[in-house]
Amino acid sequence: QEMRDCQTMTALHDTRDLPVRRTFIHFVEEIASDRSVDRSYSCPAALGYDGLSSYVQTAPSKLGCDGLQPPSSAQVTMDKEFRQAGPAQSIAAEVRLASVQSEPQVSAYGAQIKQRNQDWNQERIQGRYQEHYKDGYQYQQSQPQQQRRASGWQTEALQQGEQSELLAHKRINREITRLAASGNILGVLDLAWKRMSSMNGVNLATALHRVARHTGEDPQTKQALAHPAIDALLQAIQHKATLAVQGAKDHDVPSGDKDSALPAQCASIVAWSCATLFIGSVEMLHILAELAGPNLHELQAYEVTNLLWAFATLGTRRRVLFRNVQLFQTIAVKLLARHPWEYKAQCLAVAAWSFATAKVLPNALTTRLFQSIGDEMCTQIATLKAQDLAKLCWAFAEVRLKHEKMFEEIGVVLKASSNKFKTSELSEVMWAFAVLHINNAELVARLGGVFLTKSHLLTPQDTYKVLCALAELDVTDRPLLVQRLLDTATANITAYSRRELTTIMNAASKLSFHHRPFLDAYAAMCGRPIQGNQYCLPHIA
Repeated sequence: QEMRDCQTMTALHDTRDLPVRRTFIHFVEEIASDRSVDRSYSCPAALGYDGLSSYVQTAPSKLGCDGLQPPSSAQVTMDKEFRQAGPAQSIAAEVRLASVQSEPQVSAYGAQIKQRNQDWNQERIQGRYQEHYKDGYQYQQSQPQQQRRASGWQTEALQQGEQSELLAHKRINREITRLAASGNILGVLDLAWKRMSSMNGVNLATALHRVARHTGEDPQTKQALAHPAIDALLQAIQHKATLAVQGAKDHDVPSGDKDSALPAQCASIVAWSCATLFIGSVEMLHILAELAGPNLHELQAYEVTNLLWAFATLGTRRRVLFRNVQLFQTIAVKLLARHPWEYKAQCLAVAAWSFATAKVLPNALTTRLFQSIGDEMCTQIATLKAQDLAKLCWAFAEVRLKHEKMFEEIGVVLKASSNKFKTSELSEVMWAFAVLHINNAELVARLGGVFLTKSHLLTPQDTYKVLCALAELDVTDRPLLVQRLLDTATANITAYSRRELTTIMNAASKLSFHHRPFLDAYAAMCGRPIQGNQYCLPHIA
């Protein structure tokens, strides 16, 4: 039974999207009298046109079916293209989208095709395809035969493809987390470099996040940041985020692009990772803000504040803040509308620090927001870690909002557990009390004792803040502490700017303390001798 001069070959040549490797072309012979399926067989699509003809000659013996008569017409059903040539006998060649790897699977698929043709025949007999007329226009009650026949197997094949992609993405994620758990950050980057084209938005965000989490602990940090996968990850993430933003605006974006796009939750992860590594372009960060801003309801509380922290941290590049003011305002409004205890104390402290650092909110909105944070924090101060407590104090001092009840609770906590704080954290707290003019004599005495005991741990900036705070609070009864602080400042004289040195000298003058070594060191730095009290202490604010 030869197939030369068969219209099936012509139909295959006319089809644009040819089947790919490891797919099968399935032929079904249909009898014109009752349109029922008589017999069928399949052949691998990878054979090509010439191989297909020879395969068809031997296919009946391979699959155990009889030979076929040359058809007078043929119909080839592709993914979205349907061609039909003639109403008489026909051979329908359906290209299966999913891979077929065994003959039993081919036979099962042939049975499905047979059942669909029988269903179609029954519907045709019942007259469901009769034409109707309404308002002078012709229409059909149901879809055409070709679309109905194709929709079932196409949907099934697409679902199988989506499940296969989902499993592949899960395998990539498991491999990333496994490598990161073992501390092999370079292995994570190597995997991302090799599998970049197969990774979806979640995979990309996971890879970057694992690198950011472990880079600080990895002795090969510089080598990791110089890996070519870092730039490739950022470019791929920007592309996926752009797809997600476009998908939200344009519903005609292909479903495959939407599935591989970056979810809104991942925008927070990526932004946090970029801020931790201090990488990322201004354009990419702006796209992340556009993606996350309208979808804040999809983010957990800590994801919202992590996103806020990331943009505030990267805000040293002012263009980042200038282009994303809307994101800060949107988050501020969301925080004002929060429910009690919706955000943990740590999240609120991070939010306060971020807004105080960015300084992009209107004054009225800033006051309302910080007042609400202070009201809620009054009952949660004891749950804060030392670092978060110091950040909270600094933030309120930076925006000049004096929440007396909250600072009273902070004073109670510090009196009970000041030894658990680092000197840098205590100096931050003391500076905040001084800026807001909260003179808690008992707390100052407590903190002064800690500074005196741990003066060898004070950094130049810690020394500067404590001296400024003592001068602002007019603490003149701590000469030993002032002596020790000025000794530290003199030993680190080169670490200060001219302005900071002037402020330190004026603080000592206000505290009525004459420290000749510091004055000599200051004169040497300024290049001129000190004659009397040439300076007056400026107000800290």
